[in-house]
Amino acid sequence: MHDVEVLLCYTANDPIDHAFSTKPYVRPIKGVDDLLIPELWRDGIYQAKADKVAILTAHCVPNSNWLDLALSLDMKKCVGYGGAIELSPGSDGVGAAIHLLRYATFTPPQQARVTFEIAADNAVYRRDDILACADLLAGGFWEPSFHERFKKNGAKMALHPGLVTTHRNQYKAGEFMKQRRLHGQDFGRARADGVSLLTNLAMLVFSPAAYFIYGIKLVVRTGKSKTLRRHFLRAAPWLALFLGSWIWGEATGYAESFFSKMKNQ
Repeated sequence: MHDVEVLLCYTANDPIDHAFSTKPYVRPIKGVDDLLIPELWRDGIYQAKADKVAILTAHCVPNSNWLDLALSLDMKKCVGYGGAIELSPGSDGVGAAIHLLRYATFTPPQQARVTFEIAADNAVYRRDDILACADLLAGGFWEPSFHERFKKNGAKMALHPGLVTTHRNQYKAGEFMKQRRLHGQDFGRARADGVSLLTNLAMLVFSPAAYFIYGIKLVVRTGKSKTLRRHFLRAAPWLALFLGSWIWGEATGYAESFFSKMKNQ
C-alpha cells in the first residue's frame, strides 16, 4: 500500500461502507448533519497532513491507476491538476443532466492543457496554497473561488487526461437543485465582492439573461460530443430546472453583495 491516508468525510445521512471505513489507512471524519460536499472537503483539507491533497466524491469513482498517477504529479509546476470525468453508461435522466451541467467540459477524450477550469470532484491540489486562502476556506472548498484566487496570484493549474473517474450520480433531483442554488450563490457573491456598487447592481439586474447564455453554451458544448448528444433529450427537462436553480442562487449572491455594500457606505 502506498504511503497514503484516506480521509473519509461524511455526515450521519451518508451511507458508509463499513468494510472500507475500517481499513487501517482510512480515517473517517464525521461532519454535522446536512453539510454540503465543499464543506466536507474543507473538513478533510483541514485535517490532512500531506503537502498534496487529492479530492474525490462518492459520485466520481476513480479508475484503477488513478492513485498511482495522482501520486506521480509534479506539484512544483502547478497548484492543482484536474482530470477527465466520464458518464456512467447506466445513468438516468437526472444523472445525465447533472453530468452535462457539471462535467461536460471534462468528458473524455481530453488533452493535457493549462486551465483554471477543473472539477474538484477529480483533482489534486497543493494543500498549503488552499490553506493560504483562509478567508475562502472557512466557508468551504468552493473551487471556483479558489481557482480565481490562484489565477490572480500567478499560480498555474492544468488538466491531466490520465486522471479519469466515472460519474455515477447519487443525488435526487431536489437535492441537486439545492446544491446548485448554494453553489450559484457562492459564485455570485464571490464574483460581485470585488466590483463597484454600480457594476454589482448591473450584474444583479441582468442576471436572468445568464439563464439563456448558459443554456446556449451548454447546447453548443453538448453538440460537440457524440457521447453526450445521445443523452440530451432525456436530460433536457432536468437541465432546465437545475440551470434555473443555479441562476437563482447566483442572483441571490449578487443581491447579498450589493446590499452589504449599501449598508457599509
